[in-house]
Amino acid sequence: MTETTRKRSSATRKTDCPFEVKGTLKDGEWVLSIKNGGHNHEPSDNLLGHPRARRLGADNRQVVEDLSASGIAPRHILASLRHSSPNVLAIAKTIYNERARIQRASLGGRTPIQAFLDGLRENNVHHDYDVDAVGRINRLFFSPQPSSGLLQSYPHVLVMDCTYRTNRYKIPLLHVVGMAGTNLTFTVCCVLFFEK
Repeated sequence: MTETTRKRSSATRKTDCPFEVKGTLKDGEWVLSIKNGGHNHEPSDNLLGHPRARRLGADNRQVVEDLSASGIAPRHILASLRHSSPNVLAIAKTIYNERARIQRASLGGRTPIQAFLDGLRENNVHHDYDVDAVGRINRLFFSPQPSSGLLQSYPHVLVMDCTYRTNRYKIPLLHVVGMAGTNLTFTVCCVLFFEK
């Protein structure tokens, strides 16, 4: 992937409108003077097309955070916001952007894999990993604690499947499951193989 292919595609919203206003600060107050009052377009009849108008206030951002933490889908979050505040001009992209901002804040400057490893340590999940010469993880093994007792009780049927590539990075996941006496499955361990 090159630097040019990594850039997000974007488009300008400019219409080369000649309208121009100059603002100057005099004695602590702003004074506006119109340098060119002409326009080359009709006035907007709806603020929905303006990203600034679609921004969420602090109270609505908290609602998005709370509902996202509860596992509510973005379309339902948007419906809830519109129901509780009819003046909200947010669209689905606004909710997705807010959820991305919340996720970035929760990472606290860490990469997703660093946050994942910290979560494994904090929850005392048995794990191990290999790194290459530059410090990148090659393989990551983790096993939830309750499964070790189940594995000792039911070691007879183990199923290993490495077909999952549905994660964000298309990384192969080896998932080992066992079967209990009640015909319910339990996770024995998982291994992620990071491809180069």
